[in-house]
Amino acid sequence: MTIRLIGLYTRSRRVDWCLAVIAVTAGLRWMVRTQGTGPDAFAILLRLVPLIAAGVVVTAGLAGPFGLVERSASTWLPWLRCGQVLATTLVASGAFALSGTSMRDLAGFIGLTLLTGAALGPARCWTVPLGYALACAGEAYLDEQPWWAWPLRAAGDTGALAMGMALLVAGVVAASATGTR
Repeated sequence: MTIRLIGLYTRSRRVDWCLAVIAVTAGLRWMVRTQGTGPDAFAILLRLVPLIAAGVVVTAGLAGPFGLVERSASTWLPWLRCGQVLATTLVASGAFALSGTSMRDLAGFIGLTLLTGAALGPARCWTVPLGYALACAGEAYLDEQPWWAWPLRAAGDTGALAMGMALLVAGVVAASATGTR
């Protein structure tokens, strides 16, 4: 794999644009950090929507302009996609760590968005994570914390950490193997 191939791949995937949008969403998350605290539904949505936006940017960056030609002509694409997802996730982790965001939540939403993008395509990759965030906000409104609502769990909850990491690993594997439709 050459540097030129990696450069052409990142340019065709608009990685520079993706990194800029991730920085902006992390900045927005930092600006609303005081309003995003508390157990009410609006505060939870205010805390989770920037994470969904970062996941959408990571997933949308996988959309290639060449479609089936790329899939049939290249054997390096799964490795390039994996590298792109890991690099943009690492940048998002650094940016959101500066804003005081839980890395468990960021990893889980990026993984959920990648899984949705592999199944439904990059144009619809936001649907399942946003629906999940709304379901979590509804559970918080009812003062309940079911086992499946890992963003509502305490910061030291190992089960929630395992769910977030499992979603990230599954999302990276799915996105690397299949890309987005």
